[in-house]
Amino acid sequence: MKNVTPTGFKCLDAPRPLLPDTNLQTLNVQNYGGLAFIYRSDITITQRQLGISPTTFEYLCGFVNTSQKNFLLLGVYGPGSKRVTSTFLDELATVLEEVCVLQCPVILCGDFNIHVDDTNDTVFRAVEVF
Repeated sequence: MKNVTPTGFKCLDAPRPLLPDTNLQTLNVQNYGGLAFIYRSDITITQRQLGISPTTFEYLCGFVNTSQKNFLLLGVYGPGSKRVTSTFLDELATVLEEVCVLQCPVILCGDFNIHVDDTNDTVFRAVEVF
């Protein structure tokens, strides 16, 4: 991502971890996925690690400092190849609980891959809480 960041912008990224059986001795190693924040150079974002390692989604968390505001930016990606489960919701709740105690404004963004068009789905009902 850093190679395609435009002039006047910065990139904070969290590449998807390589699979344990990845052969690093080859020139063909490719890593797809992960999250990134692309932001203006006059803004500072400091990456923050949370005390949880979710198994159902990826996240990128950073403290944002601008000339006028400070807040926490939390990007979440739930892979569309996996159905959203109660574990996803439990892990997301744990992450949100952790960032709430930081006592600063939080902007939550990303792609949860939750299809809210099925109102009979129990996950849909749980998401209505948001």
